[in-house]
Formats: sequence, C-alpha cells, structure tokens
Amino acid sequence: MPATIDRAGVPEQETAVRVAARVSALSTAAPFARPARQPGGPAPILLVSGAPAPESLPLADFRRAADHIFADRPGGEAALDYGPHAGLPGLREWIGRREDADPAQVLVTNGALHGISLIFSTLLDHGDVVVLDDPVFPDTVRIAEQYGATILPVAVGSDGIDVQAIADHLRAGVRIKVVYTVPDFHNPSGGVLPASDRLWLVDLAERYGFVIVSDNPYRDTTFGGGYVDDFAVGSSHVVRVGTFTKTLGAGWRLGWLIAPPWLVPHLENVRRRIDFHSGTVGQSIVLELLGEPGWFDRLLVRNRSIHREKAAVFSKALAAHTSGDLEFTAPDGGFFVWATLTSPERTAAPLVSAAAARGLLLTSGRHFAADGGRQWNRHLRFAFSAPTVDQLPVAAQRLAAALDDTR
Repeated sequence: MPATIDRAGVPEQETAVRVAARVSALSTAAPFARPARQPGGPAPILLVSGAPAPESLPLADFRRAADHIFADRPGGEAALDYGPHAGLPGLREWIGRREDADPAQVLVTNGALHGISLIFSTLLDHGDVVVLDDPVFPDTVRIAEQYGATILPVAVGSDGIDVQAIADHLRAGVRIKVVYTVPDFHNPSGGVLPASDRLWLVDLAERYGFVIVSDNPYRDTTFGGGYVDDFAVGSSHVVRVGTFTKTLGAGWRLGWLIAPPWLVPHLENVRRRIDFHSGTVGQSIVLELLGEPGWFDRLLVRNRSIHREKAAVFSKALAAHTSGDLEFTAPDGGFFVWATLTSPERTAAPLVSAAAARGLLLTSGRHFAADGGRQWNRHLRFAFSAPTVDQLPVAAQRLAAALDDTR
C-alpha cells in the first residue's frame, strides 16, 4: 500500500521512524521566548530569567578585547581556528588558579548545563540512581532522564541538600551512583550548604563509592563577598561545575568542570564525539580580559552591588505588598526569591495566570519538582536580576493585584 503524505510533504511512514524511541519518549519543555507587549496593556515585567542584570555586563570591555584580538591577522586567525578539546590552555590555567586545581583537571564547556550533560553521559548507565536536589533546575531532570537514570529526589532547604537523608538511603542499601547538588545560593530555594555538610558528603562518597557533582553557577554572586569552603577537588569522588553565565552573560555559553584525573580522559573522549570543543572566539575574548590583573574581581564587586540593591528593593516591596499572603527569606546571594503561599488552599498556577494578565511573568514552583510531583505547587520563584530597580516595586504591586484577583 502506498504511503499517505502528511501536511509537511513527508510520508507518514517515514515520519514514524525518523525519531529514535528513546528520544520520542523524553519529556518536553516549552521553548524559551520573550513575550510581546499586549496592545493597550502594560509593558511586561519578567521575573523568570536567571541571567545577570543587563547593566552588569561589561560591554565596552568585551568590545575592547575583541578589537585587540582581531587587530592583526595572527590574533584573529588563531581565535577562528580549531582549538583543543579541553579548552584553550591559558583559560584552563586561569580557572585552575581560581579554583585551586591542576589545569589538567579542567575542561572548558559550553556553559554549566553542557558540563552536567557530559558528566551524566560519562557516568550514568541505564537504571543508575542519581540523587537530585528537590526542588531542582528542571533541565537537570531532563538530562538525567535522557540517560535512563533512576531519580532519587532529596529535599533542599535553607541549609542546602539534606545530607542526613542521603546517609539514610545509603544505610538502607540504596546504591547511589551520583549525587547532584547546587551548594551555593541554590536555584530556586537560595539555600547554602554548610562547609561541615560538604565534608560529610565527601566522606559518604568516598565510603560508598558515588560521585558528587557540585553545580555552582551562583557562587560568585554572594552579596557580602564571603564564600563557604567548597567540595575539595582533591577528592577522587568530586566533580565541580562552574560557569561565566552569571558573571559575564549567558550568551557566551562558556563554563568549566573540574574532575578527578581518572575521569578527565573519559570526559574528553565523550566530549569530542559531541561538539569537539567550545568556541575559540569566546574563549579568546574572555581570556584576554581575565589576563588583566584584578579585572574579574573588580567586576564581581560591581555586580554584587547591583544585585544586592535589586534583592533589597524587591524584598522590601514584596514584604510591603504581599504581607500575609507570601512567606519568603530575603536572599544573601543568587538571583532568586523562593516564596510560599501561606494559605494551604492556594496553589501557584492560578496566580501565575492572573499575574500574566496584569503584565507580570512568574514561574510556578511545580516546575522545579525533581519527581514531577505536587510538593512545590504552593511555591513561586521570583527572579529579580533582569528587571530594572524601578520595575521591581511595580512587579510587587502587580503581584499583589493578582493575589487579590485569585482570592
């Protein structure tokens, strides 16, 4: 029987076999999009993006560095040539110094999420148990799902992931392969894992044989400039993931991972089968600036001031306009406020819809459930970094009106 033709002009029988079964079974997410202003309505305010404040981006420095690199043919040609799979040596050396690690342990990636994907693809076999933060950044769940992992959610609070719960699972006989956590200014909860719990988790990893994946994109966003001692890169059971996304801008797609020596060649082997290496132009421009003494640290000081002010302004406005309806803790770093609806009868979904009608875009907590459950349905994540300082009180006012609309 001849095949029928679908609207796209592709035979239906061919369409049915074009996508692998493992891919067609994957969950899907809405594509990233910026909403258009509705005719006659207010300009939308977005409290959804985990990107740094636009005014914090050093655009003039980027242009100056690019002009210098492309001022002559040798520099420009080098930046446009193929590069090493692990990244430009100078950039790996800078990251190694910054992270107190051997540059040979550093692999430059296309952002943190790419690094996590490389780690999961290298370590996880179908059915392996991976502990994930709960709540968790949803794309981490999708990556684990892609490799057929069994997801074990572990609660995250103001003190980070519950290490006692992990210890209890291990004593009960659960064979954990990977523990993934965001230890500093967790997305979305804002929690920070104490140094003592990090040491405890490393001890468990070394005793039970699992790998800790420390995804730390917000570490440098601390408002006070203080740091908790991170997981030791000297342990053969620790992989640290970092990124320039939260300091230099998401569009660079530039990050890194630091892995134990036994794992590095396997990560490189997997990496060269996917994308060969990160873009040499972006690496070259960033490295040009990082090579200027004190440049990055001065940038961090400036950016902390910008984000600290926004967090304070938004927290104050939120408390003033939503008192009694929401509970939250003002953040000490990161880009988010994690709030809970006080009434057990309310969920975030109707509020998100009502807020959108008033020109305010929010993210419901349900998107961050590691197991797809309902445990975060009364929560909302507010991203305060992208709007202007003047927009943040307006956002709180629109939220208050949306709360009234949904009573």
